[in-house]
Amino acid sequence: MDAIRDWLRTQFGSSYNACSAPYSKRNSRIITAGQNVYLLKLYESCNDLKRSIEGSAFANSQAGIRTPKFFAVDKKLNAAIFEFLPGTPLAKLLNDRIPHNRLCNILRELAVVTRRLHGAEINILKSFSAKLLKGESRLSSLLFLVSNRLTSFLKGISNSDDMPSVIHGDLWSGNIIVLDSSMIEIALVDFDLSAIGDPVLDLAKLYCRGMVRLDHRATYTITPPRKLWLEFKTHYGNNCAADEKIPRFHLAILYNLTRTINFYGYIAESNKNSQEYARSKRSMARISTAMLDFIENLAR
Repeated sequence: MDAIRDWLRTQFGSSYNACSAPYSKRNSRIITAGQNVYLLKLYESCNDLKRSIEGSAFANSQAGIRTPKFFAVDKKLNAAIFEFLPGTPLAKLLNDRIPHNRLCNILRELAVVTRRLHGAEINILKSFSAKLLKGESRLSSLLFLVSNRLTSFLKGISNSDDMPSVIHGDLWSGNIIVLDSSMIEIALVDFDLSAIGDPVLDLAKLYCRGMVRLDHRATYTITPPRKLWLEFKTHYGNNCAADEKIPRFHLAILYNLTRTINFYGYIAESNKNSQEYARSKRSMARISTAMLDFIENLAR
């Protein structure tokens, strides 16, 4: 942490304050320097940092989506300082039980934003594709190929004509920020897992982690309220990637849930002597149970 403090001093001098962040809490801090507010984030690896920068820049420049602007980057520290977006994560709004009409309006705007990301032209960014097709994003590409072949194999299910697109990779309600403004405006943050892949991965993540309350004390529910999902799907557009009834979508749900369980496992192992350990273990158990129920329902 001394290296991080030294780096912050080179950026802001000694007159800055750091505190916990209302979103992107993990490995992040709010930095206040004079009248300006920034967000400091420490990344797990240099690849995560690069993906975050490139994915965020692509979404903003090519899809017209509001994303944080980067202020400073240190690749040796795997750290970045970027614009702090004043707003509220969708996860908090869901837990606060905001009025249904307002939630529907937010989901309509989210559908438009998500569709713009998935529909943005990627041919002009060949280097972006080459850089992102590594690590976990290979799973995304593999899922696109395998699920399409599975879809072709199963009779009665139509083939997908979707082409791979830029995906966020971690599009859950905590990474969707409803900005403080008179009109509903959506921003996307944390592009660490952005990749060239199957858009169904983002949609399945939204389906099981984007429209449900994530109360750690309650039973975890994979399926969102049907009216909310239909609201989103209608405004996302006529696209088979948003069809929750196809095997490709089911595979993407299982993929996302498995990754979420692994994430909580990592958090638990990193915090064995804190309350976070028990909380993460409970989350793993709840999501595992929900995933098994989901598989049983598919088998019926």
